[in-house]
Amino acid sequence: MSDLWILAGQSNMEGMGDLVDVESSDRHVHTFAHGDIWKVAEEPLHWLQEAVDPVHWFSRDPAMHVQDIADHRRFRVKGAGPGLSFGKVVAERAGIDIDLLPAAHGGTSMQQWSPSLKSFEGRSLYGALLRRVRFALESNPETQLKGVLWYQGESDADPVLSSTYLDQTIEFIQSLRDDLGAPTLPIICVQLGCYYVPQPISDRYELAWTEVREAQRQLPTILENVFTTSAIDLSLDDPIHLSTQSQKRLGKRLAHLALRQVYKVDAPGAIDFEKAWREGLTLKARFSGVNGSLKTPDPSGRAPGFAITNGPDGLSDPGQAFNVQITGPSEVTIKLANDIKPKSQLWYGYGLAPFCQLVDSEDMPAPAFGPIEV
Repeated sequence: MSDLWILAGQSNMEGMGDLVDVESSDRHVHTFAHGDIWKVAEEPLHWLQEAVDPVHWFSRDPAMHVQDIADHRRFRVKGAGPGLSFGKVVAERAGIDIDLLPAAHGGTSMQQWSPSLKSFEGRSLYGALLRRVRFALESNPETQLKGVLWYQGESDADPVLSSTYLDQTIEFIQSLRDDLGAPTLPIICVQLGCYYVPQPISDRYELAWTEVREAQRQLPTILENVFTTSAIDLSLDDPIHLSTQSQKRLGKRLAHLALRQVYKVDAPGAIDFEKAWREGLTLKARFSGVNGSLKTPDPSGRAPGFAITNGPDGLSDPGQAFNVQITGPSEVTIKLANDIKPKSQLWYGYGLAPFCQLVDSEDMPAPAFGPIEV
């Protein structure tokens, strides 16, 4: 027997890491490739042009489509994602073969993933996902559906779409569970990483990315059997896509949550924000679920990425939290330049490209959060 995990979302789940020093294959990890073929998993996992479902094709012209396939096979230089490292860690620790079903598609929004489009079947992302999962289970009676890895949100992190992101994601998860007949299907989500824009951007976009990250952090408190880890601290291979080495780290983080929450194996769990309080000209922030103790690459123990705002429309005083130190296994102390106003708000990981490095002893990251009233 083997366990089937769906890899869905947009480009960072599809994998856009440089194809250099990629995760090696393993005989215990297989993939149901886009041509609806079972094979040993190897990077890259996603080959959209070779999909049976036309929603994934770059060109709808048959001649151009054939050429797209040939060109991609010949010239591809990016494609490393988190799936293979996830599969290897779970297979080794849980002692079971892992099957991966690549279904992500770069640049796609929650509107494009809407369950309302399933009647379009293979011409919609949701319809194609349902078809592939069902066919994978039919074609391989030795596998069983185990869970979903979901990394999506960059396309919805804008001033228009961010306010509906949480509701749309909840609808997607509930519909997917209903349509697959798996009411408690585990969903492991990734909180957005960074995006380095080439030119200045409005505060409203900075806030929109923050709103999407906070929605992703909140999902496990709203839906049962949903878990979230973060990519907020991970490095990039281009302005928006995780590097190959970061994808390996992310795969292990996802594996830790699967092992702990799904396979009930002793493994690190997710960190979450617990509470914050004032002590004179300092704030204290405490995290729950810390494995071992908090740490940062800074030898002095500084933990950047925290900020204070006095209103709902953006950071009014980004320099207020001028020094943040780890002062306990699960606690940081934030020194303030001046006394803050009543009902000020604390954030960690505000904006498109915050500098966040806070992890624990098992490389599980502190998630971006906020606003938290202090």
